[in-house]
Amino acid sequence: MKKLLLLLLLFVPIAAHAQVSDFAVLPAGGLLVRVNGGNYNNNGTSPIPINSVTLTLPANSTNFVFLQASGIATSNTSGFLAATTPLAVVATGPNFVQTIQDVRVSLPINPGGSSTVTIPATVSGATSGGIPCFTSTTTMGSTAAITVNDAITGGGAGACAQDSGIPVSTGARAGVVTNTAVGVGALSANGAGSDTPETAFGNNALHALTGASGGTNTAFGASALASCVTCQFSVGIGSNAGSGSTSGSATFVGASSCTTATGNNVVCLGTSTSLAAAADTNENVLGYGTTGAGSNATTIGNASVTDTWFGGATGLSRVRGILGQAATLQKNETTSADANVLTYTPIAAAGVYRGCVSISVSAATSGVISWTLSWKDSNGNTQTNVVQDLFQDGTAAPATSFTTSAASNYHFCRELDVDNSATSIVFKWVGGGTTTAKMSASIERLI
Repeated sequence: MKKLLLLLLLFVPIAAHAQVSDFAVLPAGGLLVRVNGGNYNNNGTSPIPINSVTLTLPANSTNFVFLQASGIATSNTSGFLAATTPLAVVATGPNFVQTIQDVRVSLPINPGGSSTVTIPATVSGATSGGIPCFTSTTTMGSTAAITVNDAITGGGAGACAQDSGIPVSTGARAGVVTNTAVGVGALSANGAGSDTPETAFGNNALHALTGASGGTNTAFGASALASCVTCQFSVGIGSNAGSGSTSGSATFVGASSCTTATGNNVVCLGTSTSLAAAADTNENVLGYGTTGAGSNATTIGNASVTDTWFGGATGLSRVRGILGQAATLQKNETTSADANVLTYTPIAAAGVYRGCVSISVSAATSGVISWTLSWKDSNGNTQTNVVQDLFQDGTAAPATSFTTSAASNYHFCRELDVDNSATSIVFKWVGGGTTTAKMSASIERLI
């Protein structure tokens, strides 16, 4: 492993303070790839600014993209040539670029400094196969020899006193903390850099972050936080996690978690979570496929969740969710029967439901006030138009019907055991005489 790492170091003449986007090979549509420009340093000379170029690759082939000694990007289908700098291996199909393997290596030997450093070809030392040792102030020209020692493997003659090992990163400049990016298009807009560390792993992770005012963001997964321009302290873990977030601070965990969210101080935990509205703020959404309830709200679980449990020192407690519900509000009723005040079809599973009615009579002449329910009980027996009790305000005893010639209010609630046949539950108004009333009905599943 040490020998392999050392050989890689000796192979790369890209400037030590190069940016992560320097000479990155990116898809440009069809069989085209774009090779980003950057500062090219060959054999210790001053950095040469190289412009971006676009290459046309042959179809159905494996292409080797590299920099020539002059710094000009080119490609072939036979392999990397001697005295060139490898950039990427690109596979093409009949019409499009299929994969891009980034093979660039960047060595910032002198982080924070302004000098350009290259690794010389001469390596010497008492320990065969050892790792060259550099300190934070090491500066070398193209002809200096590097002394090899065994500092990494436990010390020995000539071991480094500090900063042992080879620092490998994406490049740094004076006053700038090192960023880390792995993947095509990851952190690629951060040309000016950021004064705080950015971490991007995955194609197009933190793709749009400019570094102008963003900072301390972490993205793991393809297109995670891809649209962040000025985000700060944001976290995106999972493919497309928070991919629509553009600014502020937010946390997204799970593939495609809250992909349209643009608001500040939101937390989305779970695959395919979403906010109630894209611009919501201070909203928390937890659980697969859960949609939030709006700003300043916390939502736990999607519509299929039946119970939510909380642990504690005194044991577990459960918050029961409403599994299904329906209601009819203040439906006008008169003398004749109404066979459909409310019809609700339960899910195909045994359960317990609560049905309630409220009747407000505004005028009556020998008016008959009554109602019925139809359902299929837990034994599978069909119950049809079963007359239900009512309470009249100010009257102690319930009755199945009331006859009145005055305005009054009536109400009742009861629980129903139902089977798994998904047979509809039907509320019916039964009137008589002359009556003017409004009837409300509701149904909800308890278990």
